[in-house]
Amino acid sequence: HMIRENLYHKFKENKFTRGATEGGIEHWEKIRDLVVTSILSGGHMLLTDHRSSGLSILMKAIAESTVSLENFDHVHCDPYMSAAQLNFFQRSSSDGSFQIVLLENFPQARADVQHKIFELIRSSELSKSGDPGSSALIVATQDHHSPKKIRDHSQLESFLFHMDVPDLKEKDEMNLLASITEEAEGSSVGAVFTHDDILDARREIAKMVVLKDELQQDILELAKTIGESSHTETYGGPSTICLKEFNEALRAWIFWKESSSEAEYTLGKKHVNELAPDGMSHRITRKNNTIVSSNSIIFNSL
Repeated sequence: HMIRENLYHKFKENKFTRGATEGGIEHWEKIRDLVVTSILSGGHMLLTDHRSSGLSILMKAIAESTVSLENFDHVHCDPYMSAAQLNFFQRSSSDGSFQIVLLENFPQARADVQHKIFELIRSSELSKSGDPGSSALIVATQDHHSPKKIRDHSQLESFLFHMDVPDLKEKDEMNLLASITEEAEGSSVGAVFTHDDILDARREIAKMVVLKDELQQDILELAKTIGESSHTETYGGPSTICLKEFNEALRAWIFWKESSSEAEYTLGKKHVNELAPDGMSHRITRKNNTIVSSNSIIFNSL
């Protein structure tokens, strides 16, 4: 149980991360849980963000308490960025570290840069579903108010999760940062997770978390219901690739969510319901061969 105990301590008891998620910002805790699930299942994330959501602070807090700030890259994407600047991925493959990369305003990057990122996601170096070569987590963001968004079917399929991040509204980001920093004062971050540590956790998950036949049938029934939705613009449900990755994500989700328990993990339908809106809604094929977030279809199906 050592891996579980370490994960539980680092993510749930670390003062820096706790300060970030106990400040009355409920969606921060959900993002944190999805980030952990992505790391443990080898997936990547797309977040539709508001400028004042405080997301960069949260991602920094997560990196600080897991892989260290040296292995965290915050990249501001713009039309002047070149594919040659994507050299931060080389570090993770050369020194055995695990990288967390925040690509802010990803759709603003040039087409060749976007193409390179998607190549990296699909390559063996940054592959999904727990492949041994997966040595980085990519969290890409897009501006809620911008017309430039990721809409292409094949590109959206590259992301394990897509979540809409609410605005902080009246909360001031700098005051929030000061609050988190105060929580972190005197706390020891401890040893960071390496690529090998993440692989050990993935192997542990594969052994301990059981997807029973009844649950797999529930997932298939959900996908079928989505595909047969009366939504006039929809003609297909989640793809086979989506369902395979969703199963892997479910294993990691329960491994993390129940990490204080000593019992053997068994997934239930409630866990499917918790993950489906963020893990399936962006993978519903529409008639114009694009996918957009369709949470209403998911919730109706649940």
